Amino acid sequence: MERSWLNVLPERLKGPVVAAVDDTVEEIRIAVGKPILLTGKNRRVLEHIAAMADCEMLMELICGHSVFAHESELRECYVTLEDGSRVGLAGKITDAGMTMPHSFNIRLARQIMGAADDFMDYICGNELCSALLLSEPGAGKTTLLRDGARQLSNKGYRVAIADERGEIAAAVNGIPALDVGRADVMGGCRKAKAMALLMRGMSPEIIITDEIATEEDAEAVLDASGCGVKVIASAHGGGSGILRRKSIRRIVKEGAFDRILLLKKQGSSRRITDITGEVICGYLVE
Repeated sequence: MERSWLNVLPERLKGPVVAAVDDTVEEIRIAVGKPILLTGKNRRVLEHIAAMADCEMLMELICGHSVFAHESELRECYVTLEDGSRVGLAGKITDAGMTMPHSFNIRLARQIMGAADDFMDYICGNELCSALLLSEPGAGKTTLLRDGARQLSNKGYRVAIADERGEIAAAVNGIPALDVGRADVMGGCRKAKAMALLMRGMSPEIIITDEIATEEDAEAVLDASGCGVKVIASAHGGGSGILRRKSIRRIVKEGAFDRILLLKKQGSSRRITDITGEVICGYLVE
């Protein structure tokens, strides 16, 4: 059985959650002894309270009854399900990783065809552009990147996805469960390693990856850019303040991205703004 967000819910909690979830729900938050919280366009607190037994069963189902098989993910306090949904974990952690989480945040993955239509206007003009996509958490960066990969690869570009956490393509046994067109997907390892392997073996024109955060990530982006590969990546941030992060500041300074785009959520819609000039000027002023 596929480990989708629906199938990992314990039976006692499944009924009330399924009855309350609609297209506006983005996260299902479950914690021991607390009411279930649904967040998204609106926030809703359910009457049902999760017991310790519910959370123990939730952990079992999330890991497919094999905690060992998800050891590397658990060290990072998350597990990605086969439908692309990601479960964040909080609780007691040791050097070996998460032991028994008491809080779960199920971030629902949704395939939205056409989510990248506006984005494509920025990166597929007279020539193909590299782009850094900024937004606050929950604005839909991953959904946009997924549809961007689909559209670009269907246009005939050689697209590769460095999918460290499996959220973009939700690959099962290496085969994407979500539609990313003809894109080549490399997952199960750090994004920096995935990018290097993809460049070595698949000769991509474009590499797409999510959540640039570390110096290692920055180095991989610069390596790809130096080899003539266009990189489309995302990072958490709300504007020119992103330059306070050393890794992002470096790749902006060295010109790895042609465009820096800000994704903002406005109610049920999302808007993209080109802030390349603002960010570059912000860098020069600093």
